[in-house]
Amino acid sequence: MQTRTRVSAALVSLVLLSIGACSADRGRDLGSWVAESDTIGDTVVVRTISGSVWGEPREMVEELAVGVLDGPEELMFGSIVSLAVDEEGGIYAFDSQVPALRYFDADGDYIRTLGREGGGPGEYSDFVGSLAMRRDGKIVLPDVGNSRLTLYEPDGRLAAHWPVRGGFFQREDVVVDTADHSYVPILIERMPSNEPMQIAYLHLDPEGIVVDTIRVPALHDEPLLASMESAFAEQLVMTVRGFMDPSKQQALSPFGYMIVGVNDDYSFEVRWPDGRTVRVERAHEPVPYTSAERAEWNAVFDWYRETGYPVDLGAVPERKLPYDSFLPDESGRIWVRRHVEARRDETVEPPSEGTNQRPPISWVEPEVYDVFEPDGTYLGEVRFPWRTSPLVVRGDTAWGVRRGELDEQYIVRLAIAPAGSGATD
Repeated sequence: MQTRTRVSAALVSLVLLSIGACSADRGRDLGSWVAESDTIGDTVVVRTISGSVWGEPREMVEELAVGVLDGPEELMFGSIVSLAVDEEGGIYAFDSQVPALRYFDADGDYIRTLGREGGGPGEYSDFVGSLAMRRDGKIVLPDVGNSRLTLYEPDGRLAAHWPVRGGFFQREDVVVDTADHSYVPILIERMPSNEPMQIAYLHLDPEGIVVDTIRVPALHDEPLLASMESAFAEQLVMTVRGFMDPSKQQALSPFGYMIVGVNDDYSFEVRWPDGRTVRVERAHEPVPYTSAERAEWNAVFDWYRETGYPVDLGAVPERKLPYDSFLPDESGRIWVRRHVEARRDETVEPPSEGTNQRPPISWVEPEVYDVFEPDGTYLGEVRFPWRTSPLVVRGDTAWGVRRGELDEQYIVRLAIAPAGSGATD
């Protein structure tokens, strides 16, 4: 059975309250948001036609920067791959180049380094997934190289090691929910080995006991992950042009719902554990690749062909996909990174003459996100400063990494503000 209603934003929001959103911010002005609501069986479809709750786009303004170009080693960062933030605003940062897990207080002052490189108790490899914070203050480090989760107490002492079998799936984050249960993304290979693989989350209770395995829901006509026999060839293609081709994207919220979608159109689903589903759609005008951007990517593809790359890379598409990935908000919102027009990064240098290096890509997309409530309410667009990438978002605050002119890294904290309040260049 299907019912369709096209109404004002205020009425759509009243209808959607029955879905059960996480955010308590329900008395807000719904601005110019106009949406269409359908009910198809057990699925509520919310399609944004125009406008947003916030009205005008917003931008993230930097409030705090941690790091130096030259100075104390604990403030010089090589490759920050993950951040986690405690209730007081203190920042845990893992630098895979050292490797080191460091803790900074809410003012950005260095406090301590937790553990060290190795395979013994409290040690870690340089190959880790994303950090996660428990409500009891423990920090969870997914140590992929040692096939385990490592837990540290807030004071830096080792709390536990939990072996993880089956292998981490590196595109996804380890998630800790509001009850301190952990969810570890893994790959499940079907038998026989030439069948496509599936993604699932290994569910662990607060003591590290396996509760169950939660498979990522299947979607109609979704692209399949490669089988073990073809995974290497597909990985080569994904490394070069993965963001150009439609793919299945998924993420798990700390509030228990899963976000899943195929990015060949602007739509995704919010799947709740009790069976409720919200399908979120938004009218979208595809963004074309500029001639300069296409020329750079064609040069890269030509380089791989000339160097004997074993897989056909195809051609650069005419238009970009609607979105790239999901970033779950620790306060319950959903941040969708949208593909936008690229701009020239003046810090990218051409390869040295006489070398056979891969041509660089100097046309880079700034980070722009659409922010939704889990009930499909479209809050609006948020733009991040140039060369800044968020790793953690919590309501109106984000923590991430900014790259300087010499490609040095800084840990930054940012806050949402109306467009024009701060520099996004």
